[in-house]
Amino acid sequence: MRLKAAYEAETGQVLDLRLFVVPDCSPYGHGAEVRAFWETRPFETVYVGYARNKGKGGAIRAAMRLSTAPFVMYTDWDFPYTTGSMKDTLLELEDGADLVLADRRKETYLRVIPDRRKALSFLSHLFNRVLLCLPTVDTQGGLKGLSAKGRDAFLETRIDRFLFDTEFVALAVHRKLSVRVISAAIRPDIQLSDISPRTLLAELPGLCKIFYARWLS
Repeated sequence: MRLKAAYEAETGQVLDLRLFVVPDCSPYGHGAEVRAFWETRPFETVYVGYARNKGKGGAIRAAMRLSTAPFVMYTDWDFPYTTGSMKDTLLELEDGADLVLADRRKETYLRVIPDRRKALSFLSHLFNRVLLCLPTVDTQGGLKGLSAKGRDAFLETRIDRFLFDTEFVALAVHRKLSVRVISAAIRPDIQLSDISPRTLLAELPGLCKIFYARWLS
C-alpha cells in the first residue's frame, strides 16, 4: 500500500498495518476477486460481516470494536484521499492528537461534487459554525484518524447514516479531546456521487443527536 511506503520513507520506521474491510452486507464486498486482491497485500486483512445493513456509521463501529491498535484511521471504500493526506493524519496521531480531521481543500473537493452536494455542504458548514462551534466546518470528510481515546468516544456515537461524522466530532469536542485539523486533498481521478432528497429527509432526526452530543452529553 502506498501509505505504508510513504510513511516508512519519511520516518524510517516500519508501519504495521491491519486493514478492516466492512462491506456492510453488500453482495460484492466479500467476493472471491476482492478477497484475492487483499490477500496479496503485505499486511493483514480482516473482513467484518453481519446479517443486516447498518449504514456507514454502524459499519465503522463494527470494525473499531475489533481493533486493538493504538491508532485507527477510517476512510471510504475507494480511498478518495491522497496518500500524503493519509500519511499526515497518521503523523498527527503519533504527535499526540486524539482525533485528526481531514479538511477537504476546496480546489480539489468542489471540483468533483455535484451541485446538490455543494448546497448541502454549505448548509452543513453553517450548522457546524453557528450552532455547534466546531474547530472545522468540514466534519463530513471521509478521512479521520483516532487515538485509543478517540476510538472510545466514537463507539459512544448513535447515528448510523450520513451524519455520524458530525456527531462524533461534536462529542469529541464536548469531551475536550485533542482535535487537530489537517488540509487534505482528494485524488484527481475521484468522482463523488449525488445524494437523493429522500436520503436527506432520513437524516433530519440525527440533528437532535448531534446537538445533544455537542452540548448536553
